[in-house]
Amino acid sequence: MKSFNIFRLSSPKKSIQYIDKALIKNYNKGLDIIDSFWVQSVSKLSGGQAQKLNLLISSVSNANIILADEPTSGMDKYNFEIFISFIKHLEKKGKLIIIVTHDVRFSNFHAMHYQINDGHVTSKDEC
Repeated sequence: MKSFNIFRLSSPKKSIQYIDKALIKNYNKGLDIIDSFWVQSVSKLSGGQAQKLNLLISSVSNANIILADEPTSGMDKYNFEIFISFIKHLEKKGKLIIIVTHDVRFSNFHAMHYQINDGHVTSKDEC
């Protein structure tokens, strides 16, 4: 998810200029994004900040399904908890979130969990 949807040479503000401003303002609060974030170059964002921007862009699209590959790489515990809260919010709005990750912190935050080893499903868990 790190480079998905991000225009590397622009600022986050320019990356989302065509997206509904009201949606962004609402989701911005949910992701705890600080004001200075919006004016810096995307290439200067930390890994966690880039992940938040990707999630923001994905969440305000009209897509009903969000695919996230290692969405919490570079996120500390605080930002992980914000991410989980935001994902739950999106699920309540009817979005399907598919997350592929090695992050064991997700083990408590899922509706369905598949473990894959060497290309084979080794366990399936429904909550």
